[in-house]
Amino acid sequence: LDLIRVQLKSLALEHGLPVRYLYGHAIEMYLKAFLRAEGVTEDALRNNRMYGHRLEDLYTECKSRGLTMNSAEAACFDPVLHYLKKGHEEYQFRYFEEAIHTADPDPIKAAAQAIAHAAGAHIGNLLREYRQQAERGGKQVVSLPKKMLTSVGSGLTPDGKVPITIGFGSPPPSA
Repeated sequence: LDLIRVQLKSLALEHGLPVRYLYGHAIEMYLKAFLRAEGVTEDALRNNRMYGHRLEDLYTECKSRGLTMNSAEAACFDPVLHYLKKGHEEYQFRYFEEAIHTADPDPIKAAAQAIAHAAGAHIGNLLREYRQQAERGGKQVVSLPKKMLTSVGSGLTPDGKVPITIGFGSPPPSA
């Protein structure tokens, strides 16, 4: 019975690790999106010596380039970075190689929402500014679709390729 209790406790952690991994990855992508919007090149972001997957370094760089959070967002985000270090940066959420101490998924989710709001607001402001500049210059700005759907068909085309359909907008109603 004790063995079963121990296994059940570790089972909850193991099943929560993929969720933690996905939230950590989302946080990394929001931080990198902010830096791209601020002019950091894709090559620089891919350079492991400069940024890599180090969330604390990315966050520090974002703050130095103007990322701001209100006190509630910062209270959600700042403490979680420490708990994501081993799981995200050292890939423990992916490979389960050793026991780790990490936050529950709920605080990590709140941190992801906080950075999404802060980075998203900043990027949205930049896009509005660029749109206004373009319109003042007599240029037309076209918004990109918010949804892209990809479908891989079955079978092969006459020339031996797998058919792929890419559409924009909402998916067609299912039959």
